[in-house]
Amino acid sequence: MKKNIAYCFITSLIFVLPACQSPETRAVNQNATEDTTFQSDASGSGSKELNNSVEPGGNRPTDNNISQKTKVSDDDKIFMDGVKASGLLEITMAKQALQVSTDPKIKSFAEMMIKDHTQMDKEAEALATESQIILKGDFSKEQREELDMMKGMKGAAFDKHYKDMMIKSHDKAVQLMKFGANTREEKVKAFAEKSLSVIQNHYTAAQQL
Repeated sequence: MKKNIAYCFITSLIFVLPACQSPETRAVNQNATEDTTFQSDASGSGSKELNNSVEPGGNRPTDNNISQKTKVSDDDKIFMDGVKASGLLEITMAKQALQVSTDPKIKSFAEMMIKDHTQMDKEAEALATESQIILKGDFSKEQREELDMMKGMKGAAFDKHYKDMMIKSHDKAVQLMKFGANTREEKVKAFAEKSLSVIQNHYTAAQQL
């Protein structure tokens, strides 16, 4: 139940993840993903990689000696998915702003979005790889509709809509980072805390457009 609440919470912050699933459905999906994880042996054949495999000497690993990579929680994964998808949306909208807007302040803000979120995305990708988290990072139906609608806007109408979107999205992104700062994995928490200050600066800048 707690896992599903967290999942729905992130979905409500940035409508970037698929519709909320039941814990049972998510468990099936997770098992399906695990069943496709293989590690090649010396002969080139694939053998399934198990976290509870027997160590040399016949001992099974305890919780203390399992790699930290396996200790990510569902909240960690949900948070990282949210960061990836949120950044993708910010960058896409910023590129559109550079093409459409003639306001120097909007253009300068958009350039900052591309620069900062590209860097944040690289850090998120590296952290996800280290933590063995597969990021989804795709647009939702609602996001695609929003982007399509903005394509038809120009001039002052576009600038106003973009400004409003940036204020709303960064207000939600601040909440997302605070959620991440309270997850279990220490490196994920550190990333969230570091990114929070960047997002707060974006939020302040968006209000001043």
